[in-house]
Amino acid sequence: MPFTTCAIALFDPTRSEFEIIHAAGLYADKFLKRRMPAEAGITGWVITNQRPMYNTNPVLDLGFLGTETASTYKGVVVFPMVKNGEALGAIALYSTEIAAYGSEHIQLMESISQPASDALHNALSFEQAQRRSAASASTRLANEHALVSQFERERVLSRKLGTPLSLIAVTVSQYGFAMDDGESREPALAQLNRLTKKQVRETDLVARYDADTLIALVPDIGQIEAAEVCSRIGREIVMSGLAHESSVRVGAATCPDDGDSFEELLLIAKKASIDSVETMSDLAFLSIASQEIKPPS
Repeated sequence: MPFTTCAIALFDPTRSEFEIIHAAGLYADKFLKRRMPAEAGITGWVITNQRPMYNTNPVLDLGFLGTETASTYKGVVVFPMVKNGEALGAIALYSTEIAAYGSEHIQLMESISQPASDALHNALSFEQAQRRSAASASTRLANEHALVSQFERERVLSRKLGTPLSLIAVTVSQYGFAMDDGESREPALAQLNRLTKKQVRETDLVARYDADTLIALVPDIGQIEAAEVCSRIGREIVMSGLAHESSVRVGAATCPDDGDSFEELLLIAKKASIDSVETMSDLAFLSIASQEIKPPS
């Protein structure tokens, strides 16, 4: 099947967007990991309507390349990947040489799209099963092995694409209940897990690192954005009331600016989290004060 660039998109219905999870050919690095709204361009229309589209203007999909580069592409064919009536994503082929894909190409794509959909569905099911098996039985958190393995994969990808990779550490330094009661820690960590996941993307991994620490891996997020995520997590913790009972620290570190290894980033994230306690304490005070002041009737 001839093409200049191939892009495979995965649909995320929870965020109403799709992400390019695989790209090959010319400008593949610019396609890879690009996120777009579900209705955007040719690919978005194909995913939303679960119908193929071809021999239209490929620029509708390629605006992010810039007008001059996008205009060098002449032909496009995009087929949906669907399983059991559920949209999984799409396969898009772009050509700088073929102005219009012929019937033989369309027939070939038709024969390819369903086996590809089956393969993608099986891969996603297998990935979900792996995540479930890697989760600890008590809090359903991914464990340290899964965390370090994912970090290494994301670091390799961030180096290749020249994008940042941030690590956020959420640590309980003091519980509001007896420390010798190991079972009493689990509800607090489970709650921290839920609060942390609310402030990161669904595709971001949140894992348990040790007895009292959660780690979130957030690819494509730099230092400024990571600090904003930490602030949001801190506010969630305060508003939930957990900060009133326990001392929780939140901090972040970014690769490559703060370090390159998992150990380096974790150390810097924990050091950076010291100031977060004071910030969250201030928020906790404001939260309590707002509850004590009743509006006039």
